[in-house]
Amino acid sequence: MNNKPRTRNPETSKLTFPLPLTEKLRRATMIKRAHGACGAKYKTTKRKSKPCAGARREKMKLTKKDLLLIQAAREAISANYDEANEMHTVGAAVRCKNGKVYVGVNVYSIHGACAEQVALGTAITQGERQFDTIVAVVGKRGERLLPPCGNCRQILAYYAPDCKVILQTEKGAEKLPLSKLLPYQYVQGE
Repeated sequence: MNNKPRTRNPETSKLTFPLPLTEKLRRATMIKRAHGACGAKYKTTKRKSKPCAGARREKMKLTKKDLLLIQAAREAISANYDEANEMHTVGAAVRCKNGKVYVGVNVYSIHGACAEQVALGTAITQGERQFDTIVAVVGKRGERLLPPCGNCRQILAYYAPDCKVILQTEKGAEKLPLSKLLPYQYVQGE
């Protein structure tokens, strides 16, 4: 990788998602924004990567809807961050199959609720039962993607077994099916 500091022109500094996205997505977005104003055609280079030995991961590229979902989670925690007591430090957003987005923040207590649980509960309260994607962010402005804890993974397995999760991996931001995060999950009644 190139360790030289990057310079940004005024157009690209207005990106609304300064999350550590994968290099490919970041480069494509910067090139597109830089050339979008003048109408010039842009071109991205594709690199072939070798799969890991013996391991196949079902990962999906982040879409524009996914970036908007991340932004919704960031806005939820930015508006509700509790710096003094650290009662609310995580924001989450869940997108339903019909495209509606519901948000939540964590509720800290001895038996508190995670932001993913609150967002999911809000959606269920509104009659939603089919979920597409969920994401959680942590920090005052939602600077970092946060993977769901074990309890959240199990709750998602109950209520949203086909849901995909956006999280930070060693390769950047990725979207994975819940089944990859919780293999051999507990199933009630078995």
